[in-house]
Amino acid sequence: MDFIHQLVTNINENAELPLKSIIGYLKPQESLVCYPLVGSKVIKAYYDDSKDREINLEFAMKSDDQKRIHETLWKLQNYLEELEELISDDSSFSFDGINITNTPFVNQIDDKGNYIFMLDIKAKITTYKKEKN
Repeated sequence: MDFIHQLVTNINENAELPLKSIIGYLKPQESLVCYPLVGSKVIKAYYDDSKDREINLEFAMKSDDQKRIHETLWKLQNYLEELEELISDDSSFSFDGINITNTPFVNQIDDKGNYIFMLDIKAKITTYKKEKN
């Protein structure tokens, strides 16, 4: 399933953020990342093996500039709230929407003076069984 990849690609191509998001862990330098959180679940399963799911994701940004983080994550939140369409390249999911579960908040400051802020979302998608060739 290519959902997280498609979401991050869509953000990088359309949200006009000051830096690109990647999937995975924060880097030592300024970075914006997306990764799954615990608690994602299947809401409903169908006879054709498709499933309605809620996927918990977190965006984290690290920088020594709190204002830059704040502006970036609020811009990202506004973009995600308005996102209506997200297309799967491999037909593995259809997009049903995103809810913001935690608006941008400060998480920590590291020993080098970098701030880390988070933004939490819940995506609603339907996943489809991949056809065997």
